Amino acid sequence: MASPGRQPAVPLPILKSIFSKYKFEIQQNLNHSSATIWKIISKELLAMMSPKLLYNYASQNRNNCLDILEIQKEEKFPEIMSSDSSDDGEDNVKVKKDIFEISMTGEEWNQIYPNADNPNRLKMGWTHVLEKIISSQLKIPCLWVFSNNYVSLNSIYLIKIKAFCKQCSAVLLIKKLNTLNNIYIKFICEIYNYKTELHNNIYKRPLSGIKREEVANELQKDLAINWRLKKANETMEYGELEPRTLYSLDVLRKCKQSISNKYNIKSDSVINQLLYLKYTQPYLPSIINISCDKFFMHYWLPEQMITFNKYCQDTNVSILQIDATGTLVKKIKSTL
Repeated sequence: MASPGRQPAVPLPILKSIFSKYKFEIQQNLNHSSATIWKIISKELLAMMSPKLLYNYASQNRNNCLDILEIQKEEKFPEIMSSDSSDDGEDNVKVKKDIFEISMTGEEWNQIYPNADNPNRLKMGWTHVLEKIISSQLKIPCLWVFSNNYVSLNSIYLIKIKAFCKQCSAVLLIKKLNTLNNIYIKFICEIYNYKTELHNNIYKRPLSGIKREEVANELQKDLAINWRLKKANETMEYGELEPRTLYSLDVLRKCKQSISNKYNIKSDSVINQLLYLKYTQPYLPSIINISCDKFFMHYWLPEQMITFNKYCQDTNVSILQIDATGTLVKKIKSTL
């Protein structure tokens, strides 16, 4: 007679009753192993099962636990109940739903609308565009993690997007009606189980992709602390939590350094750095002359030369005024 297998640390009836208690939260986090709900269940079970083990147990549907709870694991856009509450046997699961509307400019729409070679997916970088719009128009401090997007020209909704909050586990569904006029661009936002008290401003959105390049280019003209103060004044009011895109000074300085790494500038000499830039795009046609004793640099854009040459051709007497400025550059520190 074969010996029975290893007994689970938590009896199956107890585990299923716990899963039934947190049915809605489990349904929304079946694809998120780091969600808070697994830690909550583990704590309620006195740590007899780790959060990772609980996630694996639910995601792999062991002992048919999801079938008993009538949870559909592979539903792409789950139908979340729109009523304020619902009765499921002995438990009463309350679902809070808020509906908002956000708008998008034509330029922002062109940044995310699918290309012809991939018509069923939004353009790369669409998450940064949507996060900026949501944070500025809804003023909700959630840290949204976008899980997927769906584009269909033949459906009632042209675009469907799903996201969840990393801190309060709220669910966000974004939809856009498939209309012939896409100039007036409006999105419907449905937020489920939003909890204000669970948020803090410690975690930020990743500074990556096109957003990192955009911020790096802005930082070339300003200090990191000045950039941060400017963005805070533009996006915040007194008493508000910091937005998720107001990055720390360490992140901003590292982002600014990435430009120097991109051009592979390793020399400590300012003259050598300028010489390197003189023969590197996009500065190749702009930096004309560099001298070290006394130091000067002549630079202008090709467009300026074209305008000046045309001016000389159209006028009999040409006058050129040159302004030598020292306010656009920092003083060179002597190493002697």
